[in-house]
Amino acid sequence: MYKAKFKRIKRFLVCSLALLMLAGTAISASAAQIPTDAYNYWTDTESEDSKKSAYSKNAFVAETVIDAKTLGVPFFDELSDFCVDNGNIYLLDGNASRITILDENYNVIKDISEFSYNGEPLNIKGAKGIFVKNNKIYICDTENERVLVMDNNCQVTAVITCPKSTVVPDDFYYHPFKLTVDSEGYLYVLTEGSYYGAMLFSPSYEFLEFFGSNDVVHNISTVLGNIISRVFPNNEKKAATVKSLPYSIVDLCMTEDDFAYTVTGATNADTPKEQIRKLFVGTGSNILSYTGNFADEGENTTSRIKTTIKQDLCSVDVDENDFIYALDSKYGRIFVYDSEGRLLTTFGGGLDNGEQIGTFKQAQALALKGDRVLVLDALTNSITVFKHNEYFELMTKAQLLTIGGDYTAAKDLWQQVIKKDSNCQIAYSGLARAEYAAGNYDLAKEYARKGYDRDTYSLTFKVLRTQFITDYFWIIVIVAVVVIAVLIVLFKIKKRKDIKLIKSPKLRLAMSVLLHPIDTFNTIKEKKMASVGISAVLLLVFYVTAILKVLCGGFSFTYYDPASFNSIWVLVKSVGLVILWIVSNWLVCSLMGGNGRITEIITVTCYSLIPLIINQVIQIILTNVLLTEEASFLSIISTVATIFFIFMLAMGTMIIHEYEFGKFAATSAVTVVAMAIIIFLIFLVVMLLQQLFGFISTVAMEIVTF
Repeated sequence: MYKAKFKRIKRFLVCSLALLMLAGTAISASAAQIPTDAYNYWTDTESEDSKKSAYSKNAFVAETVIDAKTLGVPFFDELSDFCVDNGNIYLLDGNASRITILDENYNVIKDISEFSYNGEPLNIKGAKGIFVKNNKIYICDTENERVLVMDNNCQVTAVITCPKSTVVPDDFYYHPFKLTVDSEGYLYVLTEGSYYGAMLFSPSYEFLEFFGSNDVVHNISTVLGNIISRVFPNNEKKAATVKSLPYSIVDLCMTEDDFAYTVTGATNADTPKEQIRKLFVGTGSNILSYTGNFADEGENTTSRIKTTIKQDLCSVDVDENDFIYALDSKYGRIFVYDSEGRLLTTFGGGLDNGEQIGTFKQAQALALKGDRVLVLDALTNSITVFKHNEYFELMTKAQLLTIGGDYTAAKDLWQQVIKKDSNCQIAYSGLARAEYAAGNYDLAKEYARKGYDRDTYSLTFKVLRTQFITDYFWIIVIVAVVVIAVLIVLFKIKKRKDIKLIKSPKLRLAMSVLLHPIDTFNTIKEKKMASVGISAVLLLVFYVTAILKVLCGGFSFTYYDPASFNSIWVLVKSVGLVILWIVSNWLVCSLMGGNGRITEIITVTCYSLIPLIINQVIQIILTNVLLTEEASFLSIISTVATIFFIFMLAMGTMIIHEYEFGKFAATSAVTVVAMAIIIFLIFLVVMLLQQLFGFISTVAMEIVTF
């Protein structure tokens, strides 16, 4: 009886265990298939060079994970780097002084942990970089301050130590950690902390020069600081002086046609530039068409445990189509760019806490293996293999055709891309170029607007404008002549019969301010003809034209995103600043002997806005008529309007306060300072109110919970 019960219990436990194992397998399998979030960014939407992230269709999926367990080899101590050559994968465990070689099917060919040179054993503990080319294995033996060259059997044939050269400083820190080799056998070696660029060695391992160093980044604050330090030097400043140095290159790769791609990691700059560069080996100059900010793609920073995390590009590789793959060590994301530096997609993730297959705990290195992307996770000592899907093939094929100028062939592909992912900006741009090439200018204009492709839009608009002028030239001329003639006749009738179109003296005075600003302001002061009502109308018109300039301006000149446009912010920048000037000037001039009343200050300030209002109206009209190459006309008009506004405001302020120019300049400077103080106080009050509201909400929640 007890034996039967025991058998039933045993059978139940076995079945339960089997079901749990099956469920675990199913969960693992499904987890492997769950894609991570992918996104790209839309450019030039809110401002020039702006980027706005948008979720996109996944283009890559994690295929498998390679580690010591799957390979059937002893556990890795610390995988520091890997590379791919002719389909074989070379894994470097620098901490264990070990190299593991895999074939194209991820089977172990060799697992080597013994090395020798001229019969003497070598230890490569602390090595951080490996590269293979032309049956030669190059090891960056970092801690031992050397580069080892090995044959296919891992027999060391050469040792490259720190060279003796007048170019190399005596205190140079020679700790090589990355290298690459071009088609001629020249070595490009990166050393830790070096801001000189890569060390270039000949095929016979003779040092030649430094190659491809980054440029020194300067901003206004550093330049002003340097100027002040030079003008007012002292011993403390000299002791505290830090020389501005370029940022170090953290990885590099070489294409088959011998172009070197380098990547620079995180920098202290607010808007870092040229993190990825394409260098011509002859000069070391950057020839990548896009030189903007690569790192800030979408989620550039995040706050986790009150810590801001910036992206840090750590590895780069390039495929046969010159598409660039860059790895971010902080977020664990892989960014894919086309040959012009335009982001196509992203994949991966983890933010140093990756549990799902396809995410990472410590992404460290990236390499391409045919159509696969391999990423090393240094914390888990594993390599994740990604494969692209049909969507990526479709998008890249269309982009290659577009870059090559075959817009017609790319058209159908781009339409398929949009069906799969309506968030793909380059698809709209590609369709705009295709329709432009086909002569469908109205359709090209529509696609260019959808894709914020202002270059193609400008080309299309130029053709349509030329066609319009050609078709309606005589009608335009006749209408213009008739309008001018009517205006001349009306002007003569008005002058002969002394007709006054404007009855109100104050309104007539306001209309004359552009032609006679000094006389107008004198009249306002002497005859007490200040008008708050007209001023309010002008201020309202100023705000409305500022809004219309954004909403109704020409697409080629206007950066307007309906999703992020905020009319309140426009109100603050226009009406808010005017009111702030009026209040500050009244307060300052009341204390500094100014004779102007508040109504006069309001009137002078708002009347002075008329040139800016006219400029905004002209901008609305001309941006819908001119081409981008004709933008200089808009700049000239804006400059003239701004100068006229400053002149009118200065003259009006001097007249109503009865100031000379020196006192006007002084009170204006103090007014600007007062404006800054008021803005600071407003922000302070808002912050205090937010804290008070938060405190009240917390207390209320505790009372309700209690």
